[in-house]
Amino acid sequence: MRIMKDVGQWISRQIERMQGSVNVSEGPITFLGSVTALSTTGYRIDIFCEKRTFLIESSGVMEQKLLKHVFFVNAVPSVEAPKVLHDACRASLPIPSIIAESSDDDAHLEACVNAYLDVLNRRLQGITRVAV
Repeated sequence: MRIMKDVGQWISRQIERMQGSVNVSEGPITFLGSVTALSTTGYRIDIFCEKRTFLIESSGVMEQKLLKHVFFVNAVPSVEAPKVLHDACRASLPIPSIIAESSDDDAHLEACVNAYLDVLNRRLQGITRVAV
C-alpha cells in the first residue's frame, strides 16, 4: 500500500509540474468612444465603451503568452428616465471580443454597443424598448 501511495503522490506532482501556473496581468485601458441611443419612449441613453487588455502567461509544458481584450460597456440614461431604466443601466457589462481581434476600434465599438443594447432590452423585458 505504501508503494501505491508514493506512486500516486509522484503522479500528482508530475501533473502539477506539467500544468504549471497561470499569471494574468492587466495592461492599458483604452476609451473606444460613446454612442447616444434613444428609447422608444424618448429617453436618452449615453453608452460608453472601453477596451481593457490582459496578458495571460502560462508556464509548464504548454508555455505561452496570450494577449486578450475585454470590452466594458456602461450606460447613463437621462435624468428624467424612469427608475427601471436607471436600474437596468446600473452595472458595467464586460463583453469578450465578439469579432476578429484584428478589427479596428470602430468595429469593436459598434459590436459592443449592439450587444449591450440586446442585453439592455432583455433586462427591461418589454418595460421600455431601446432603439438606436
